Amino acid sequence: MKIDTKILPRASKEPSLVRLKFKDGKEMNLDAEKLGIRGVSDEVDRHSRILARQEELTGN
Repeated sequence: MKIDTKILPRASKEPSLVRLKFKDGKEMNLDAEKLGIRGVSDEVDRHSRILARQEELTGN
């Protein structure tokens, strides 16, 4: 998983986003203001579990 970070000043007009790229190539751009930390965590966990299940089924 690749995570890019950029610290925004408190008065920034840019949206608060979390950008992720998983090893399968899937990219996620999550709105951290809308989802909150729990929502971001849930979205990332959901895809991580899918990847883990696929690896388990293929025997890797």
